[in-house]
Amino acid sequence: MSNIVHSGTILGAEIDLRTHTRWIRDVDPLNIYRYGDPIYSLFRFHGSPNRIRSFEYKDYFEKQGWTKVNIIPLTRLEREYVAQINDRLSEKFRDPANQMEYLSIMICATKK
Repeated sequence: MSNIVHSGTILGAEIDLRTHTRWIRDVDPLNIYRYGDPIYSLFRFHGSPNRIRSFEYKDYFEKQGWTKVNIIPLTRLEREYVAQINDRLSEKFRDPANQMEYLSIMICATKK
């Protein structure tokens, strides 16, 4: 996308960060983050969520020449819930930088 848009293009994109499987989604929205990369890769299928977190999206956009990259949480879990299950998440998702309470976000950015 960064290669085809003009300078000054403004992007607004909503991104769903939670488990996509319908029957698990409401009960365990962070289910996809419980597994390490080797296990998650074994069960990947076309349409599997990518598990990229909001700070990573921000970094990717900035590296591709986007500015004013803002991440706006749209749907959040209670921090208490995240604290309760944190030890059951894969180690790479336990860092507070992942903002695991964010279930959906809006990314707003401008192309340089």
